[in-house]
Amino acid sequence: TGKAIPVPMNHIRFSLLLSFSIFATLYLANQLAAENLRWKPVLFGIAVLQVICLHLLSVRSGLLVFYVVAFSEAIRFLLESRRYLIGAGMLLCLVLTPVAAYKFHPGFRTKIQYTLWDYGQFVQNKGQNYSDAERLTSILVGLKIGNEHPLFGIGTGDVFQEVHRTYQSTYPNYTYPKIPHNQFVMTYASNGLVGLLVFLFALFFPLGYRTGYRNGMVMTLSVILFM
Repeated sequence: TGKAIPVPMNHIRFSLLLSFSIFATLYLANQLAAENLRWKPVLFGIAVLQVICLHLLSVRSGLLVFYVVAFSEAIRFLLESRRYLIGAGMLLCLVLTPVAAYKFHPGFRTKIQYTLWDYGQFVQNKGQNYSDAERLTSILVGLKIGNEHPLFGIGTGDVFQEVHRTYQSTYPNYTYPKIPHNQFVMTYASNGLVGLLVFLFALFFPLGYRTGYRNGMVMTLSVILFM
């Protein structure tokens, strides 16, 4: 099945926090290296343990942000340090880790297979009552609403009613209408291109403010929020 392992809070938020914690731990290890070398292997071991836990949970949101940030950091390390052999080794590990998880962890493999099967149901328009297909359909509904009211949107207070109307006219076989399962599409549908541009400015402003993009933790948090 596609069910998640029980965790102390919402499994998606938990996986995102775990992903952020991995890079926060590595950042701390790097900061403490100059002061006390004993902490560096300890913190590195904690980070590795968190990576293993992230793959055991097999929550796609957490895995997505982990690999996006990890790849970007590995490439940045390679370009800045010019230590190509180490950088290539880091990239190779990032490629082999999900391959190994797929081969040796049944839960991870099942989640991948279930995702592909669920997407197949969506393509065949048989996705009602399947989580991923319902989410993708809700995004299409949101885009349709936004395209009908592109400048200022339908209005935040009217989105839910418009979603129901669109489902009834376009996707009548879906029993439970969902609001757009994507913050960008939701903003576009409710507030149009004007609202979307304001939202994007607020989202990316920290990266440009005082060269925030040069700060590893600011960059990591921004990528997690974006993904």
